Amino acid sequence: MHRYSWVLAALGSVSPAVVSASPLAPRTPRYVSHPDRLDGVKEAFQRSWDGYYEYAFPNDSLKPISKSYENDRNGWGASAVDAISTALIMGKDDVVDQIVDHIKTVNFNRTVAGAEGVSLFETTIRYLGGLVSAYDFLTGPFEGQVDKESVQTILDQAVNLADLLSVAFNTPSGVPINSLIFNGPNGPVTAGDTTNGICYNRHVDLEWTRLSDITGNGKYANLTRKGEDYLLHVKNPDVGEPYPGLIGTDVNVKDGTFANSRGGWNGGTDSFYEYLIKMYLYDSERFGVFKERWIAAIDSTIKYLTSHPSSRPELTFLAAYNGAGKDKLNFVSSHRKFLHTHRCKY
Repeated sequence: MHRYSWVLAALGSVSPAVVSASPLAPRTPRYVSHPDRLDGVKEAFQRSWDGYYEYAFPNDSLKPISKSYENDRNGWGASAVDAISTALIMGKDDVVDQIVDHIKTVNFNRTVAGAEGVSLFETTIRYLGGLVSAYDFLTGPFEGQVDKESVQTILDQAVNLADLLSVAFNTPSGVPINSLIFNGPNGPVTAGDTTNGICYNRHVDLEWTRLSDITGNGKYANLTRKGEDYLLHVKNPDVGEPYPGLIGTDVNVKDGTFANSRGGWNGGTDSFYEYLIKMYLYDSERFGVFKERWIAAIDSTIKYLTSHPSSRPELTFLAAYNGAGKDKLNFVSSHRKFLHTHRCKY
């Protein structure tokens, strides 16, 4: 099996059965339809949506045991906006209509009481990503399912939200501050964070780049480029890049240098590597360097981080690290998968 395909399989994104054994042979996946499984997934989605809609909508999250809700993502209906692409794919037309009607009413300028703190990262992947992907679907394979005025409103809401979040990038280095405060008299402001994690810095690229491509306004993509450059070209590699292609976790907002050598494929770091390959797949001409960084990270991962339990040698685990060298490895594992998608929350 080709080494990069092996890593994808080990990280759980594909089945080894669908990856070719030769690096020169076409690696075309083989799809087998299972209608009973599809029906089961659609039923689970509908059950989840019905519970959310009855007890939590238009708030963010359902608390199923108490049949209540909480606004843990700004109070704009995160579960609804995040689910629209899934509802479209599953042909849940009534759910799509409910979500579209909700999107029209959201006031992104203010959060609900008690939810003034806004995460650039979480808001991008759930709200901005949900809006942009909905627009792509409704102007692409699902064109005509929703009236054109509503589709334009979805895009307008995405632009408005991105404009509000843009304050995060007003830093000396261009590395964004993840923590924002809404509801102030002068609009959103940044909190006093001095560092930002590579996930939070890197995990906004695709959504913001896509918004620029849709609107023809390059400012959204350009905002992400400056901070991203510090991750692709590490200024202090003695700290920030303990292994070739594998970097630390936290970046100083002031100058873009790395604050530590801690990293791995765990929560808080995995999305940096995830978005390297996603951006390359999105546009291989513009983002060819991302593929090279991905390959460097994979090579180092195979060489330095893999281990096999003595009782189960057929299993492969990836260690975390806090610097270079075997004495810096931390043999832990988590439930995080690498090539996950945020648009299929249910």
